[in-house]
Order: sequence, then C-alpha cells, then structure tokens
Amino acid sequence: MSAFSEAWALLKMPFVNRGLTANKLYQGRRAGEKDSGFWTPHKDKAVAYSLFGQRGGYDDKTWVDPNIHIPEVYSVDAPKENVQLPLDMEYVGMGDASGAVDRRRVAFEDEEGIIPSYNPTKLPNEEMAQIIERILEQTAKDDGHFMEGGEIPKKDFERIFDMKGAFGNWEGMYVPSDNEYGETHEALETQYDEGDDIDWDSLVTTLGGVKGGDMRPFIERLRSNAQPVPSHHPYTVSDGLYRWKSKERYPGQDIYNWKSLRPPHPRRDDWMEEHETLFGKPYEESKGRKMWRDED
Repeated sequence: MSAFSEAWALLKMPFVNRGLTANKLYQGRRAGEKDSGFWTPHKDKAVAYSLFGQRGGYDDKTWVDPNIHIPEVYSVDAPKENVQLPLDMEYVGMGDASGAVDRRRVAFEDEEGIIPSYNPTKLPNEEMAQIIERILEQTAKDDGHFMEGGEIPKKDFERIFDMKGAFGNWEGMYVPSDNEYGETHEALETQYDEGDDIDWDSLVTTLGGVKGGDMRPFIERLRSNAQPVPSHHPYTVSDGLYRWKSKERYPGQDIYNWKSLRPPHPRRDDWMEEHETLFGKPYEESKGRKMWRDED
C-alpha cells in the first residue's frame, strides 16, 4: 500500500473493529430479501452470497434457483465519522481480525441497523450480469478449477469481479502498524502484497453451486427488468422466492398468463392484500380461491 493510501485510510477510518477499518462494504442477497445486517469489504464474497446463499458446511443443499431468484449486491461508502461494528465471528471463524484477513473472511455485523442510514446502493443489473458471464467464462476455461477453490492470477480475479486495483489497496482495509495491531497489519501485507494468485474460498462461496447447476438464467433475468408476480412457490421473508414477470417465455409456462398463477400459501389472502398495489392487479373470488383479474 502506498504512503498516500495509508494517509487516506487514516483520514477516513470509517467502519472499525479492533483497529481494522474498511472504507467500503458490500452485501449480497436476492431480490425481495431484507438487509441481512452482515457486510463485507470483499466484493466477490458478496457476489457469491447473492448467487449461492449461505454456505455453512459441505453437506448443505443448494437452494438458490436461477429460475426464481435474482441476485443483488449492495455497497455502502465510508461515512466521515468512525462507525464501530463488531466482526461477524460466525463467518470469521477461528481467530480474530488477523485470522479473518488471513482467510479473506472479514465481515462486520450491523447489530444496531445503522448502515442503511448511509444509503447503500445496488449494483446495476448489467454489472451483475457481466460478472456472472465472466465467472462462467473462467469456469469453462479452467474446467471448473476456479469454482472448486483453485487459485487464479489476482489481475484475472479483479477483472472477473470488476475490482480493478482492489488488492493493491488492500480492498479498502487498513490497520495501524503499531505493536497493538501489528499481527493484523502483517496479515494484510502478506495477503495483498505477496504472491500473484488468489482463490475464491470454495467452502463459504461456491461450494454446492445453484439449484439445477446452471447460472445462465441469472443473466437472462437480470437483463429482463423482471417484476415479481404471484407464483406456486412458497413465499417467505427469509428466502424471498418469487416467480417473475419478464419478456421471456419459460418452458411449460406462459409468464404473461397471470390468471394461471395462483398466489402462494400460507396466508394467501393476506399476501395478496399486501401486494395488490405493488402488482397493480385487482383480484376476485373464483372457484373458492383468489384469482388475478386482467382489466385490459
């Protein structure tokens, strides 16, 4: 890290824990899901979470469905004041800040829910689509080596995730080099200043992939300006499962045939009452259940 970068980091020092600061944080989720409260300086990890969901172990089943979900990544820039955030120790794992840096598993937990006040912004759909395209290109190029946790050149990694110059700037992180934080500072130097290759940490990112094994529908949906409509799939706040209206027809289903799509269980009527304004479609009783009615 250059002398200028160090001075700038000291000047800003926004999101802080145990001396470790970050000047930009990211969060991955699916469209329709709420802020999880967990933020990371690693953009690629946020992308992974948006694509694959939480990875808790080797036996976890895949559940993110590219034909249902739309991945989203939010970013938030540093405020002028210091914001103390605890590390997400479940994600960090063994050790403390230095161990998190060693494994590129730095994440903060916004326990007080203050980050939304700094106006996080969503990455454009086209940027997300292009990132996924580059991931698929890399996967085809190395026969899945990268997706399995294999290392690739840092410059290629930055290109895939649109992170130009991130590693040279320690991904926006900094810690004083004094005795109190010397171990973490050394970990940053080792992680970012030494070696030319880096991996995507398959256990907490790519392990298991997506439901059906094909990420290409993500790209189509990101570029279709999709909007949510009722579906046969169960809707819950935690997983945000939707069927989406788009300009495309999917096999076996006419997305435009709203009357053929029943709203989800449970609490179907309550759900429809809540989303009637959002969808702009009134509903009516028909054969014992609520049905969408076109007014065209």
